[in-house]
Amino acid sequence: MGNENKNAFDVAAFEAMGYEVGQAFAAYMRGFTAGLADAYVAPPENVTENSTTDDGEPAERVKTRIEDCRACWCNTCAEILNCENIREGWQPDGERPNPCVGCFDGMRFTPKEKAAFCGGYVEGAENNA
Repeated sequence: MGNENKNAFDVAAFEAMGYEVGQAFAAYMRGFTAGLADAYVAPPENVTENSTTDDGEPAERVKTRIEDCRACWCNTCAEILNCENIREGWQPDGERPNPCVGCFDGMRFTPKEKAAFCGGYVEGAENNA
């Protein structure tokens, strides 16, 4: 019975195969990326942004990007529901906390890159959004 290893394999051969698979995958990804870029260079002509309702009224804009909320001091403030700060030109809507009213994608009421300006900020135990 000697020192035979029944599970032995040719490491160099597997490295060579892995290299070839890596080269093939890299070529695939370059093609995939180029195809994706070509497909989204321009939107189809028949697609338009719907900025009005069926009645011709301006459509309600909503916030859909949670990362904006997570980068705002309001997101961690324990007093957000009692906050009286609101964006200029907006009125409370009864649905969202005041600082969030009028805040849409790409906007933050109190960006974390700056100091919390309101003076009423109290660190909360969890995120509000």
